[in-house]
Amino acid sequence: MKHIKHAAYGVAAALISASSALADDAKLLALGSEIYQDTCHACHSSEAKGDDRIAPPIFAAVNHYSDLSERDAFVSAVSSFIVNPTAEASRMPGAIRKFDLMPAQELSEEEAEAVALFLFETDFDMPDWYAKHYEEEHGEAPKTD
Repeated sequence: MKHIKHAAYGVAAALISASSALADDAKLLALGSEIYQDTCHACHSSEAKGDDRIAPPIFAAVNHYSDLSERDAFVSAVSSFIVNPTAEASRMPGAIRKFDLMPAQELSEEEAEAVALFLFETDFDMPDWYAKHYEEEHGEAPKTD
């Protein structure tokens, strides 16, 4: 009976830990969403068309990191670029040619990670023109998983 009680305590502790991690993720996602709306959306909106765009739409930026399917790898790469964008680290040389390199964002590490987590967890709509554009630039269709 003692072993059953210990197992039950272990399961309860694991559930509490998982619940706490989910709550932390929810807070980070909410923070990331808020910062994205306040800081990123004005430049990376999918609503701007053609010459009215001042930066690639967020779908395109996120799509260029689609090879990073592991959450931690995506968050690390994207959050690093947000606070310290460099041409060498950019995955969008065409965007740099068209729009220049985006300015570094004055965010804390936690804030940048929250934005990156929000981007990882959010399914953004692909702009109508993007598939053709990507195929012309890369010779293949964009990954849409």
